[in-house]
Amino acid sequence: MSPAELIIRVLLAVLLPPLSVIGLKGVGLGTIILMIILTCFAWVPGQIAAFFLLFRDYNSK
Repeated sequence: MSPAELIIRVLLAVLLPPLSVIGLKGVGLGTIILMIILTCFAWVPGQIAAFFLLFRDYNSK
């Protein structure tokens, strides 16, 4: 993931957390559904999970 893509995904994580994790390595349908549920219950848990997945993927490369 390039730094420019990371910036775009971080902005998406703030606005639409489930959308920001689509296409990441190791993220399947179950993870995306969990992200949608977390975001529906409260915005902050969805954002935290999105940031965790984004930076886990960024640091693995």
